[in-house]
Amino acid sequence: MRKYTLIFLATFFAIFAAHGLYKTYPLWLLPSFDRETAREIEKISEVVGITSTYYVDSLDMDKTVTRGIQGMLESLDPHSHYFTPKEGRANDESFDGKYQGVGIQYDVIDGKINVIAVIPNAPAERVGVQSGDRIVEIDGKDVVGIATEEVPRRLKGPKGSTVKIGVERNGFDELLYFTLERDEIPIFTINTYFMPNDSTGYVWVNRFASTTADELENALINMEREGMKQLVLDLRGNGGGFLSEAVKMVAKFIPGHKRVVYTRGRRPENNKSYYTDDFGPAHTRDIPLVVLINESSASASEIVSGALQDYDRALIAGQHSFGKGLVQNEFELNDGARLR
Repeated sequence: MRKYTLIFLATFFAIFAAHGLYKTYPLWLLPSFDRETAREIEKISEVVGITSTYYVDSLDMDKTVTRGIQGMLESLDPHSHYFTPKEGRANDESFDGKYQGVGIQYDVIDGKINVIAVIPNAPAERVGVQSGDRIVEIDGKDVVGIATEEVPRRLKGPKGSTVKIGVERNGFDELLYFTLERDEIPIFTINTYFMPNDSTGYVWVNRFASTTADELENALINMEREGMKQLVLDLRGNGGGFLSEAVKMVAKFIPGHKRVVYTRGRRPENNKSYYTDDFGPAHTRDIPLVVLINESSASASEIVSGALQDYDRALIAGQHSFGKGLVQNEFELNDGARLR
């Protein structure tokens, strides 16, 4: 009995920590934690207790808990994920620094690694990997059904090492194979900006990271000095990123206190509106604006293009966007793991 009690307490506090709310709310005070939920959690503790006692081998509790969390999140939607502490740190690299790998943005959808965007001049682009490709083999092994947190372990590696991938591509009956030599991938959110003629500016933004608004401002200032009178903002292949940077971008073209986007959730505190002046005053431009999008423009890209379209501030051109109508929050757990 004592063993079952200890197992129950361990499971109790593991779930408590996973909510990331233990510092504020006792678990039993959470609005969603009712008697039926309590019975289901008790069932989990029973399964852990029975398995720990009677399974032929000892349990790797870390592995068991990780897979249990993953299974729960996979039952919600294709975008909710659990990241181990190592994976959480690696994910931060994609928005804050640099890493050694192949240079793609991806999402695991229906068990396949969908290439959302290819970072310019990275190994993936150099060999011909394209947005929309679906990676189904890595180093000769079938990876259909791969867990999201496993992808970086397969694709990242020391600079100079190689990885071979097999991809599905629309219009091709057979898999396409590419051998990529890993390299150091600097994270730039603006691929390029230039003046194709005396009055038109062009900016290609590949993601929304912590520096995107500042990078865009720098690009606009430089092109204005060269006489820019109209702008093409290219968000094709942009898989999204930080919501705050999307709001800041919109504020560069829409003045005043205008709502950019709002969120609605099951809990009242998730019902929020974001306005153009939420992050301080911005240098607003009133020049003619065209925004380019395609099927790989997702999340924050759709917020920017949608807001500019709704306010009749820009002409949106290209293809239908990805259609990710979700704003996700990331929660850091006690051990550095993340829930998104």
